[in-house]
Amino acid sequence: MMLHDNMKASILDVCRLGGNIKNFFVFEHIPQKKLNNAFGSYASSMSSDEVVIFLYDDTVFGSAKEGFILTSKRLYYKNFGVGGDFADIVDILDLTVRHTILQSWVTVRTSFKNMDIQITQADQKQALFGVLNETITFLKNLKIDHTVSTGQAPSASRSPICRGCGAYNGEYASRCEYCDSPLY
Repeated sequence: MMLHDNMKASILDVCRLGGNIKNFFVFEHIPQKKLNNAFGSYASSMSSDEVVIFLYDDTVFGSAKEGFILTSKRLYYKNFGVGGDFADIVDILDLTVRHTILQSWVTVRTSFKNMDIQITQADQKQALFGVLNETITFLKNLKIDHTVSTGQAPSASRSPICRGCGAYNGEYASRCEYCDSPLY
């Protein structure tokens, strides 16, 4: 999935709402060494058509070998001392957060499993959870191309789905609110 400039701007706006979150990097501001370490540690199954949106580094010394990566299609994560895992964005039902004295956990409930993502390093744990939750909600609201998921084109001639960027728009919209392409 390609993210058009307007979609990217919307995601950046959500990320800004979180303030200055320690160890949190967005789009082209993700250090390449951290990204490489995360790929090697827990996101090696990432496909070439996924856009990395943000990375949260949950390590003490900044290696990014634990934490999470949100892409345009998946949420990848690895907690300290255990193997990594991922969930497809379309399968995520909801996120909840719980806190203990030393750390927080984001529980990602999917159609198939529950995943607990550890957050120990962020000073603003609630802000990080909010940014993750809002960004996933935004991504879920983007329309996925039916020809990819079902092998058949959508049947409706008046679809609120943008042919240019794939974003879902309001039922009566005539232009895409993300890339300004005509919808019909």
